[in-house]
Amino acid sequence: MAMVKFISFALMFVGGIIATVGLAQTEWHYTIGQPVVAQQSKFCTEFGAVDQISQIFEQQDPRAGYSTLGHHPSCRTVVHSFTPEKLVRQVVIAKDEPSEYVISFVRVLTSEGHTEFLVTTRHVEE
Repeated sequence: MAMVKFISFALMFVGGIIATVGLAQTEWHYTIGQPVVAQQSKFCTEFGAVDQISQIFEQQDPRAGYSTLGHHPSCRTVVHSFTPEKLVRQVVIAKDEPSEYVISFVRVLTSEGHTEFLVTTRHVEE
């Protein structure tokens, strides 16, 4: 019985360590120059798509922007390991309202060596 309790405790302890490590990899911000490992996010492969989508967010509304982002042939949700290189555009949604948030477009270098553009509502630190 004591062995069962020990094993149970050991599994909980190891599980807690793994959970803590997992949390460290899912911080809710990106830092320019800090690599990100295997994260599912929305990416666009062309700057022209970023330009078009950000203008729709600014000139129309979030619904139209998200719709365009979701259907644009250059944008997709994918798992990438990448390094943020430069914040290229930001759009403030619901400015000066309690629900205000920012959509950031960040140029990244993927682990495959491609330049793509991350679209995120997470904070981006330079």
